Amino acid sequence: MGRGWNISEEDIVRGVAETSWPGRFEVVTAGPPAVIVDGGHNPQGAKVLAESLSDVFPDERIVFLMSVLADKDYRSMIRAVAPLGSAWVCVTSPNAPRALSGDDLARAVRDEVASDEVAVEVAPGFSDAMKRARQLAGPAGVVCAFGSLYSIAEIRKAL
Repeated sequence: MGRGWNISEEDIVRGVAETSWPGRFEVVTAGPPAVIVDGGHNPQGAKVLAESLSDVFPDERIVFLMSVLADKDYRSMIRAVAPLGSAWVCVTSPNAPRALSGDDLARAVRDEVASDEVAVEVAPGFSDAMKRARQLAGPAGVVCAFGSLYSIAEIRKAL
């Protein structure tokens, strides 16, 4: 059903290629290490995030920096990305009244990941969390901050 606009296929392809959606698999620094920010806050978003990370960084082990709201299905989110993770840094989002504490999130990650080979830490704030995640990733690694739209501004400040 036409709307009276004449848009070429070339224009559509270029428009899609040039579209950005801040906070959705956004590469905020190319490195070192690369830092990805994704506001995915449900199991479906975490599954798509895992697929994107696997496609773009197929041979990398990811350090996840995560904050999440307590009323989300965060255990399913953790399970969706867990096979890609080499370490986790958990933090409480200070601007979200429904935020899950970093300590409770770390306990959930430990329950879901159940591996002594995967480090799980808690940071007191986003600045410390980002610093620690970058250290754990090293210069050739990847940090992926995800779990809540509320955390995007805090992550940007931490960078």
